[in-house]
Amino acid sequence: YKEKYKGYKKRYDEVSIILQGKLSSLQLQEERKTITFNIEIDNDTLICNSIELVKEALNDESARADYIKRILFEDDTVIQEYLNEKDKIKEKVEKSNIAHKHSSLLKELVNDPTFLEKLYLIMIKNFYDIGNIRAQTKLDGKILKNTSFGERCSIVISIIIAAGTNPILIDQPDDHLDGKFITENLVPLIKRQKHNRQIILITRDANIVIGGDAELINILEVKGKKTEITPSTIENSANREKYIWILDGGTEAFKKREQKYNID
Repeated sequence: YKEKYKGYKKRYDEVSIILQGKLSSLQLQEERKTITFNIEIDNDTLICNSIELVKEALNDESARADYIKRILFEDDTVIQEYLNEKDKIKEKVEKSNIAHKHSSLLKELVNDPTFLEKLYLIMIKNFYDIGNIRAQTKLDGKILKNTSFGERCSIVISIIIAAGTNPILIDQPDDHLDGKFITENLVPLIKRQKHNRQIILITRDANIVIGGDAELINILEVKGKKTEITPSTIENSANREKYIWILDGGTEAFKKREQKYNID
């Protein structure tokens, strides 16, 4: 379990460093905020399985999981101590004066070397089991779920585009994103990443289509009971009227692009 964990963490760190590099240019709000990735262990599984082992060994229906948890795991910091030295488990139980009956029973258990070894190995197994690893994305040290809705949308869509090289299809990535973030962050990211993967976007945002230098524009038109698809390009002015009205800010986006590339 330890070897698998080390291999997983090594690969995770390699990938996260690459991904952080790709996202380092993002401007989130006025100040520069750093996106980081790390892994955390789900200690709940370790605690639950350890308590189950104790209850099974006690073979006493009156044994309460909450008391066992208080005796063994009053806080998460003790877990690392246990993993470093199994005798710390015994030491912790022997010092306990919580729920006298439960403490006495646990003291008997941990004084049995075989049981102590089992409990220790259960903890080791669950701590290093890669199935119990949680990947965490943080913005300036704050867990992603605790950031604002707009920040979460900005970060998630950026990660989706930046991570991987396989083809990707995204339906309206501009939803819930402000225009400034789209222009200053999303469009440059799309332009960089389209050299590494095929990116297919459904959008009404002209900055994404035109500013992102789309190589192919599929114009969808409903005719009768069917949807007709007309393939086109930015340079094909013959089809421009068919889609420019769909794109928010279409005319202005074309003007900006033409100025940028000195197109008359």
